[in-house]
Amino acid sequence: MLPNYVFIVPNKDAPDMGAGFILHTKQPFELGRVVKLNPSPFAFTEYKNKFNPLIMAEVPGYSILIAFAGNLFGNKVQVSGKDWEAELQKIYNEMAQFFLDEKVNNNVGYYKRYKNL
Repeated sequence: MLPNYVFIVPNKDAPDMGAGFILHTKQPFELGRVVKLNPSPFAFTEYKNKFNPLIMAEVPGYSILIAFAGNLFGNKVQVSGKDWEAELQKIYNEMAQFFLDEKVNNNVGYYKRYKNL
């Protein structure tokens, strides 16, 4: 049985891979891009203003976020209904918590440079 989320390790030869991705392994198979920002009180706002992501979630306590990158079927929204945005936000919040639990907390020394000020 697959876990709800898996981390996709970046390919160091492909600069567009950035810090990697998190895949939601259940429908709607959302793909979140891990974005590491320079710690600053305005880092998230600056990112949002510059890239205007459909959905993003902050990794608690760190200047790292998970931004909408589409899903396994392309760069489109697969959820439907009047609460589609809340559904997606919930998935991305869970991705951010997954990243904190599985990556950051297991390698605190590396991620301390992204600790919020």
